[in-house]
Amino acid sequence: MTNNTYLYTPNSKGSSPQNFTFSSESFSQESGRGRRSPLNLSEALRNTTLQFDYQVEERGILHILKISGVCNSPAAKYLAAALQKAASSWDRVIIVDLENVLLIDSKCLGIMLKAQKEANSRNSRIVLSSPNERIRSALRTLKLDRVLETYPDLKSVEAVYS
Repeated sequence: MTNNTYLYTPNSKGSSPQNFTFSSESFSQESGRGRRSPLNLSEALRNTTLQFDYQVEERGILHILKISGVCNSPAAKYLAAALQKAASSWDRVIIVDLENVLLIDSKCLGIMLKAQKEANSRNSRIVLSSPNERIRSALRTLKLDRVLETYPDLKSVEAVYS
């Protein structure tokens, strides 16, 4: 099993660090004058230190990519590299385990679609397991649940493909 952890801080281009607080209503940002201004979740995530982690495990034809943390644009290059490596093999089932993913953005979903296309060309497939409700909702809204097979948990995928 391979374990890769990446802790990254998006480029701030010389700006001072942002202080974020969470309330049940919204994220807010400290302004220079001591006032709080509303800030949406995606903006808060772009300017905050985030962690992205993945582990790779192989079980016969099953290639399991366990992702955790926040899967957003800065993490996309790591996800792309891991999926590209997995999709480059023939006759394989690549399981992307989303059990510990807090958030996934459109760039990472696009990378999964591109990897699915590559895997299909090699008689392989990419399937998703254990997405949380927010991710399932995004997949349904974007109609990606029709393209990417999704299973409620890892055991369900293993039962189908083992």
